[in-house]
Amino acid sequence: MTITLFAQPYDISANGFYFTSTEDYEAKVRTLKTTTAIQLKSLKFSSSTVK
Repeated sequence: MTITLFAQPYDISANGFYFTSTEDYEAKVRTLKTTTAIQLKSLKFSSSTVK
């Protein structure tokens, strides 16, 4: 018997997903694309930005 669980991220811009094992969960969580993550990746930091 396979148990299927659903993971709903806290970030409401991310879609939840179903998983059946810890390996499945970890693989899917790495591919999450959230608005927050995309915004952070698009920021350009320099030494003058951080004080």
